[in-house]
Amino acid sequence: MLLTKLKIWGHPAILKNSKEICALPVRGAIACRDCGAKKHFHTLISSKRAKEYAKFALPVLMKLWSGKKPLEGKLWLKLTFFGAWKSESKSHPDQSNLYEMPQDLLTQAGVIIDDRQVKSHDESRIVDLCDLKCPKREIFKSGVRKGQLKDNCGAIGKCPYEHVDIEIHEYIESEYIHTFERDF
Repeated sequence: MLLTKLKIWGHPAILKNSKEICALPVRGAIACRDCGAKKHFHTLISSKRAKEYAKFALPVLMKLWSGKKPLEGKLWLKLTFFGAWKSESKSHPDQSNLYEMPQDLLTQAGVIIDDRQVKSHDESRIVDLCDLKCPKREIFKSGVRKGQLKDNCGAIGKCPYEHVDIEIHEYIESEYIHTFERDF
């Protein structure tokens, strides 16, 4: 059963691979007598791009969900990522890496209680906008490729059509999951 539909505009950010290593000083550490350096530890922090995406998307989700209680129980999240990628590109993201950011934003916005509620991502997919006939993509006016579409529209990373469609459904466990048979 469909519970709600939401949409986040902008380039879908990847949280998992969008981390930067940061050296933080250890509290109360004494500086080295020889070089003056203090003890520190390394930690991972979200990249600038991931922070900017969250800064934009979180208020939008909070406004869309204002006044409603968080969804409870087991959920099936169907995510459709519309991104300015080419399917053959080296920068094409892994679908599983794209799941984390929307789930974290849904939790922070109060749409769901915890991302552990999500039991399935069935039917989630990536739509590679640069593989489609983009209305902004120009046609070669001269040369060998005259009349053919250019390879891209030049708006990669700032495409106005990029967004994430989110459908949240009630998760219903199938009976076949509970049947365990052993043939040995």
